Amino acid sequence: MKRRQCLQAISGGLGAVAAGCIGTTGDHETVQIINVDNNTDEEVSITMEIETQDGEAVFEQSYDVQPMDVKEVACVWPDEPLLIRGQRQGSDSWSEYETRDEDFCIGLNFRTANGELSIFTSERDCPHPFAYCHADDDNDDS
Repeated sequence: MKRRQCLQAISGGLGAVAAGCIGTTGDHETVQIINVDNNTDEEVSITMEIETQDGEAVFEQSYDVQPMDVKEVACVWPDEPLLIRGQRQGSDSWSEYETRDEDFCIGLNFRTANGELSIFTSERDCPHPFAYCHADDDNDDS
């Protein structure tokens, strides 16, 4: 939702319409940030995919991450129930996280160490600190 629409909704007293602008919708976790963390002494390539609950792919990108470095996944996913998965190059398996029916914001950290890709979660502040996150496709914030 654009900021202009949020302000119109709030000024009209329509709090439910504005929920997507202020952080949570009340029916699922809101993913605020996703990081890819290389906790090894060699460069790794990790592919990230994000799908909506109905199976629509909304993001796919590979990241080459230097030893002991972290890359932030661009905040391009919608604020709705999601399946987020990561795969280390050379692995046949995916590490997956599906948002739950809980009303709070989370951060995800896909961390590679000892040949494995693990997922760590943390509770995050809402709303997201960057205006472009969870915005409409046209990214019009005026």
